[in-house]
Amino acid sequence: MDNALTAQKELPEAERGIKVMLKTSDNKLLLSVRNPFGHEPLFVDGMPVSRNKGHGYGTQSIRYMTERLGGNCQFTIDNQMFVLRVVL
Repeated sequence: MDNALTAQKELPEAERGIKVMLKTSDNKLLLSVRNPFGHEPLFVDGMPVSRNKGHGYGTQSIRYMTERLGGNCQFTIDNQMFVLRVVL
């Protein structure tokens, strides 16, 4: 959420927004976070990489915890939106 909020600061107010979806399906927890961005994120091996020194640990933590709990996560760009999907 911190990354999504930071990305919103780069946008005009009318273009800002964060969509969070949380639901269960077939005994699995599904989480999706979608937000527009001002500068397209850089991806390396399917993971967003921060261009700022000392940043980028949040996405690594999400991946680590998701895998530790036996789930999976995905970071993508879809229609000019940054998308995080987590299945646990």
